[in-house]
Amino acid sequence: MSGENGAGGNSGKGGSSRRGGRKNLRERVKTARGRRLSSTRWLERQLNDPYVMRAKEEGYRSRAAFKLLEMDEKYHFLKSGARIVDLGCAPGGWTQVSVARAGSDKGKGKVIGVDLQEIDPVPGADIYVLDFLEAGADDKVKEWPPHQPVINRPTICGSWRWQRPRHTLPMMSCISAAPIAPKFCRAGRSTNC
Repeated sequence: MSGENGAGGNSGKGGSSRRGGRKNLRERVKTARGRRLSSTRWLERQLNDPYVMRAKEEGYRSRAAFKLLEMDEKYHFLKSGARIVDLGCAPGGWTQVSVARAGSDKGKGKVIGVDLQEIDPVPGADIYVLDFLEAGADDKVKEWPPHQPVINRPTICGSWRWQRPRHTLPMMSCISAAPIAPKFCRAGRSTNC
């Protein structure tokens, strides 16, 4: 006896049903030897994450770009001609979105990216390698154009060997952005953590 909707005797497992125009097949990690189970699971999630696939298709450096796009669609804080500082900008997905929304690639706004590690240049953005927590960072920051909204994307940098819970470093990143934000922001401007 065939199943519902002419699906045959197959209960839907292993089929190639379509959802949103894509096949609903799971990629499996082929070479898990030598990896920890947690690494294998993370890699498998990355391979099957629809936002990772979409980011590749649309040319974004990370899936996080869609988080910023979603927030901006809801709150409308990225304006054309805005001046934006992206603290913790690696790998550059948020910087790419900021450049597009501010229009800095067309000479309208200004986007500055700051991170501990070097990243590939983002057209329309100035990228600085700087630890904004270290002493003397204020002097470097003062050289930048004033009155800029701050966008802070808390990250856990792969080069930091942090032994505390995963939320600790992003929270410290937000807290440490608080003293920097007034140097850039005027009343009515936004800080996003």
